[in-house]
Amino acid sequence: MAARASLTLPLALLVSMALGSGAHAADFEDMSRCSSADVKALKVFNVGQASLFRADCGAADPLAPPLRLAFGYNREGPGDAFAKAARKMIERNVSEETFETLKERIDAFNSHYRTTRDGDRYTLDYD
Repeated sequence: MAARASLTLPLALLVSMALGSGAHAADFEDMSRCSSADVKALKVFNVGQASLFRADCGAADPLAPPLRLAFGYNREGPGDAFAKAARKMIERNVSEETFETLKERIDAFNSHYRTTRDGDRYTLDYD
């Protein structure tokens, strides 16, 4: 059973953790969906859904790996818009010092966003 919740902070934390470590994929098949939320464009248009998966949704440490953030898209969305939104979310959810430390890696990571199409699926894994 998945709880509906905002994924802004989990997304920001997952991306910043992935940027700050040599994370690699693990076996994520038995993880539970802990939360999910619509992915919005311009705060209005639903372009898909994001879900946060964990081995234990009730774990005391919300950042304890492994974690998976999965995105499913139901329409086209420009890659540069995702990059700008991700950068803004991370900047809002970490300290200024942390953001400055990660800024170059965030921009390098965000340069890989591509325009999505209906049915595209992406995952970010943190192990």
